[in-house]
Amino acid sequence: MKKKFILLYSAIFLCTSLFAIEDSTFSGYIGLLAEAPAKKELYSQGFAAGQLDFGGKIFIRGEIQLETGDLLETSPLRRKEDLNTVLNLNELSATYKYNHTASTHFFSAYLGNFEPAGSDIFLQRQFGIQSIASPLTETYKGLVSAPFNEQYGAGLAYTVKFASPLAAGIYMTLNRDDTTGIDSKALWTNLRFAGSYPYVTFDIRGGVNCPLQKESESGDKVIFLAKYLLIDGGAELLIGNRYTTSLFLQGGVKNIKISPDKPSENDIDKGLAYLLAELRMVFPHMQLNGTLFGIPDEYLSEMIFFHHQAIEAAEVEATWERRSNDSAATLGFDANLFTESIYVGERPLTAGAHFTVTTPGWGIFDALEDKKEFVKCDKTMVLSPYISLPLLSGKLTGIASVNLTGLNDSDKKKNEAFRFMLGYKTQL
Repeated sequence: MKKKFILLYSAIFLCTSLFAIEDSTFSGYIGLLAEAPAKKELYSQGFAAGQLDFGGKIFIRGEIQLETGDLLETSPLRRKEDLNTVLNLNELSATYKYNHTASTHFFSAYLGNFEPAGSDIFLQRQFGIQSIASPLTETYKGLVSAPFNEQYGAGLAYTVKFASPLAAGIYMTLNRDDTTGIDSKALWTNLRFAGSYPYVTFDIRGGVNCPLQKESESGDKVIFLAKYLLIDGGAELLIGNRYTTSLFLQGGVKNIKISPDKPSENDIDKGLAYLLAELRMVFPHMQLNGTLFGIPDEYLSEMIFFHHQAIEAAEVEATWERRSNDSAATLGFDANLFTESIYVGERPLTAGAHFTVTTPGWGIFDALEDKKEFVKCDKTMVLSPYISLPLLSGKLTGIASVNLTGLNDSDKKKNEAFRFMLGYKTQL
């Protein structure tokens, strides 16, 4: 892996050197979120992303993510024995753009999570559109909404954008597979097809992850050996646009194991199936989004409006015996009522509230298999009023999230039902 870092950094340095004589432009984004439960705790997360454009031919992109533990746990005047900050590289990439008469071609080398399925960053980069992602999946851990099917690794990508609003791409990523508990290298091959029209926008991506082994079961050395394959993919579809009533659909699967030796294992990990269906209704002075979702628990904590639900899901996972061997997922419904018709000077602000009902420990497949128990299971209800104000060149967002179910739970402290968040995002 160190050699891959050196090669990529060398390529980036060479590209920037070759194009240093051309006009270059920089654009960047910064986001920071502070989160405080009612008890004496303070957590934070954030990201910084930037792009260097050398003459419209070479693009260097980078993004890092920052996350801290409780900042109030230890006095800042004392030296801490343990670090409570995590810094992660989300993306480091270099892209060469070649313009042809009827198409545009992009050749990329990257480290990190490059244009993942479940995010709309590919649509934004290729077609210059605004985000179509659900506001429910907003995060402060990266520039885009919380993605599904993350594939962190080093790789190469080729994308072609046609004269019509269509684009296709292929990705080759070297990553690591730990689905069996044995850490080994894996080669992930992925195909993508996307388009953006006035009333239809879509992005489809899927691929095969091939774990590579260098030794057979008999102990013989091989160049590489693939005992099984992992299938994953995702899709986004927007019917309509941001100015009309529309329907947004998003889905994906991850780690479907295909093994010729054990056909009985060729099944989907039901906890790693992702589903989100959102009806976006536009009225004269307000909008209402109704969202039905089934989200793997490992992604709940990434989304700022699901922090209460993620806590509940973790408690269920720790105290209950799973109904199956599948990974945990949470099924729920959210209603987001908001308005953008209030102005501060000439700039609009957004004010609204999310009302969310979830069933911790119950995924969509669990509900379908045991409908009677699902109807009677415990529900978590959360109300999250929020307001987003324009500030300088960015947006300041305040959220007060209340776990309504927790207020009536005698086993919990009342102050644990409240969480307050203040976030800021800006473009440099």
